[in-house]
Amino acid sequence: MTKEEIGQIIKESRVSAGLTQLQVAKKLERPQQTIASWESGKSQPDANTLFELFQVLGRSVDEAFGFKDNAPPLSADALKVARDYECLQEWGKRFVKAEIEKQIAFDRNLSENLKIYRAKRNLTQQKLAEKSGVLLERIQKFENEDGQIQLADLIRTQELTQISEILQISPVSLLGLNLTYEQMKQVLDRGNNTIERAEPLGQENE
Repeated sequence: MTKEEIGQIIKESRVSAGLTQLQVAKKLERPQQTIASWESGKSQPDANTLFELFQVLGRSVDEAFGFKDNAPPLSADALKVARDYECLQEWGKRFVKAEIEKQIAFDRNLSENLKIYRAKRNLTQQKLAEKSGVLLERIQKFENEDGQIQLADLIRTQELTQISEILQISPVSLLGLNLTYEQMKQVLDRGNNTIERAEPLGQENE
């Protein structure tokens, strides 16, 4: 894993924890510039500092980096994919990484994706609201999904499109496993209790 990839995980974890670089720096008794340097991939914390950092961010290093103590061994298919990946040219590797990220986004929910992609674009909720034209209160509601959302609270297709354009990700990738207001309304109007994965709303633009 590169310094840049480690930095991105640190940044996404900080944003998800609702902390600023300055707040993290104060808790670790480090300069803010150090935190910024880690997040940009210019440097990286040593192992002990990394564990201390993620304690501050409220998650384990294993969780942040996707490690599992009892993770099953890689399947034959997974090993073949890994071997094939190493044979690709750099442009091919970039394409594969983008496709994997897209599939992972499909399997997350809107709240998770919105936090992650907003952090990647270095946007606060306020700045995203200003650039997209979507109300700040709506963006806060989408990110703070707690399982008790009413129909009227669901993201509407127009809001999804506006936010996606600013975050430079396709609407269906941003939406993930959630449904839009219009899609849920159709389900309820049909009296269908089975909610299936949403169909793509348009062409991928990543």
